This record gives sequence, structure tokens and C-alpha cells, in this order.
Amino acid sequence: KGAHRHEDDIFCPKCGTKYIDRDRKLCPKCMDKRKIFFRLASYFKPYKFHLAAICVLCILSALVNSVWPLLNGTLLYDAVLAKNKANSVFEALPIEDYAVLLLILVLMMVGVKLLQQLFGVIQGVIVAKIVPNVIARLKNKVFASIGHLSVSFFSDKETGGLMSRIVDDAANVTNIFIDGLPFILPNLFTIIFSYVVMFTTSPVLALVAIATLPPAVIISIKMEPILWHYNSRQFQTHRDFRSKLNDNLTG
Repeated sequence: KGAHRHEDDIFCPKCGTKYIDRDRKLCPKCMDKRKIFFRLASYFKPYKFHLAAICVLCILSALVNSVWPLLNGTLLYDAVLAKNKANSVFEALPIEDYAVLLLILVLMMVGVKLLQQLFGVIQGVIVAKIVPNVIARLKNKVFASIGHLSVSFFSDKETGGLMSRIVDDAANVTNIFIDGLPFILPNLFTIIFSYVVMFTTSPVLALVAIATLPPAVIISIKMEPILWHYNSRQFQTHRDFRSKLNDNLTG
């Protein structure tokens, strides 16, 4: 009976997922992730124009990425190297020297790569300006909220756990908005534009390529509980390490 009560303290009674923090009893599967996301997004309200600029840059970057296979594949091998200007961009050019066409193609490829780097740099600068300010506001909000808690809250919680929640959670949010979303959005638009080009060129081959996606999605779903388990162990390790570190340095 005692062992059963101990298991109830570790696992969520609704879905059976192990709690990341036993004292907190917050299930990562059952929590309302959309509500949390919109609460975090509310901190970006002063930066609406910056976010709009990031979206525009993501779309432009995706368009440029979609042009690259055309230059590096169709025009290079099927038109210039094969010396066949039919059904290509170079068909309208009054140039018969394929060495000149190759030079033009190389310059176009260099221009596309420069545009890719330029859009990435501008997007990175905008993100690096707004995200640290948002994280600073978030940390101030967390510290202000902790200051209004009762003394019993601190007596029941380990110092390492509190430090892990504040420091590590803020770092995770920072990584999501700096290293995550800025790369997810351009890749998402690139996939969309690539599928449009694929279905326009050859619907049959496009369907064959898409057929490989369901197995990847199934594998990701099957791996999610395992990843949550290791995430829980990582949090507990960080909490214990910070607690011992704080106790030793304080002593």
C-alpha cells in the first residue's frame, strides 16, 4: 500500500507519465501547451514589427532556397553542361557560347548564396535584439512572483530545484526562440515551396517522396516517451547538482 502511494506520487494518474519533478506534480503531456505558448508570446507584443520582418525574411529565404535546386540541378546539368538551351531560362538569351552561360550561371549561384547569408544575418540580428529583452522581462516576472510566495514554499523545495527551474527554464526558452524558431520557420516555408515545385514538375515522384514521411512521424511519436524520460532524469541531475553545489559553496 505504501509502495502504491509512492508510485502515485511519481506518475501522472491521468496518462501515467512520470513527473519531471515529484514535488511539482506537473505532467508534461497533460499540460495545456497552447496556453503556455500564448503566455510566452504575450511578451513579444512590443516587437510586432520585428516579428513581421522576421516572417518576411523567412519567406524570402525559403524562396531563395527553392531557387537553388533549379540552378544547381536543372540549369547546370540539363541546360549548360548538356549544351541544351531548350526549356530553360537561357533560351531567350542570344548567347551561343556555353562558357559564357556557365559564367552567368555561376554568378547567379553566388548571388543566391549571398542572398541566403544576408537574409540569415539580418534575421539573426533582429532575433538577437528582441529575445534577450523578452527573457529579461520573463526572469523579472518569475523573481517577482517568487517574492510573493510563502515561507513554506521555500522550506519544502530544494535550492537546486528552484535554481534549475529559474535558470534552466529561462535558458531553454532562450534556445527555443534563438536557435529553434528562426530555423524552423525558413525550413517550413522551404518545404512548402519545394512541394509546390515537386507537384508541378512530377506529381508521381512527389507522392513517392511524401510516402516516406509517415514512418518518420511514427518513429518520432514512439520516441517521445523515451525522450521525456531522459529529460526528467536530466532535470533531476541538474537539480541535485545545483543543490550540492550551493550547499558546499555556502558552507
